[in-house]
Amino acid sequence: MSKKTKKLPAFSGKTHFFLSMSLFALLMVVPWYPLQTTFGYLKDNILLFIVCAAVIGGACLLPDLDNPTSTAGSTLGPLGSIFTLFMRSTSSIVWNIYHFKGDPKPNTQHRYLWHTPIVGIGMVLLFYFGLPKGDYTIFTNIKNSISAGQFGQFLMNNSILALFIILAFMCVLVGSNMIVYTLTKFLPIPFFVKYIFPVAVLGYIAMANYSDLRMIGICIGVGYLLHCLEDFFADTGIPLLWPIPKFWGSQKKVWWRPWLPFRITTGGTINTILDFVSAVLAIGLIIFVFIKK
Repeated sequence: MSKKTKKLPAFSGKTHFFLSMSLFALLMVVPWYPLQTTFGYLKDNILLFIVCAAVIGGACLLPDLDNPTSTAGSTLGPLGSIFTLFMRSTSSIVWNIYHFKGDPKPNTQHRYLWHTPIVGIGMVLLFYFGLPKGDYTIFTNIKNSISAGQFGQFLMNNSILALFIILAFMCVLVGSNMIVYTLTKFLPIPFFVKYIFPVAVLGYIAMANYSDLRMIGICIGVGYLLHCLEDFFADTGIPLLWPIPKFWGSQKKVWWRPWLPFRITTGGTINTILDFVSAVLAIGLIIFVFIKK
């Protein structure tokens, strides 16, 4: 295997999925006002909760598209290959433009630009402030723009909405694939089932009001961000505070990775325990959320 396609140690897709689902459920439970106003109302909308959970389950795997051997990439096929090419090329460009002498040249762009938390935070802000507000729907907007002969203008004015729809579909497809793959170990589930829910979500997105769409958009960013924070504790870590440079120490660096007294080895005993605990915690917290409401 060449250096360009070398598979680096990293949490598996299963680990990220269970960890992110448990953290998502925890966000709904923590009695902190900002979290309750953002995630708390999902307890009263079971359909939106299911969509958001599926989105987070898939979004937490998207950062690994910067690795050509990722779970998300194999699930998304040609679309995943396009995103992988984009992420790897842009990461390489940014690294070449912005690095210090102390930064060793990477053999691969895995866990560089697209594994920085600032990307996930940016996605949350993009969809929170970039998507329209109100109780009307995409279907209503499209219908009115066609009636007014302004459908082309509608498309030009809603590039963020188009990006949101593409990413939401990708997230749900990847999340559904992970769920179906896990269930097939216990039940004889046909392979095509993983495509049913993503198509249904597209229909939901067309009919849901923009307030709900903003919530789904926030979940895309949150799921992406959770993956980056989880990888901070795994093997090689991530450039957690990028683009803030490190001026102290013997070498000045931009792509520096904060030191931890421990790292979780992929596939090790602790990783296996973590998978089990996070899966049980996710199920337990979700049950608790809906029993307590």
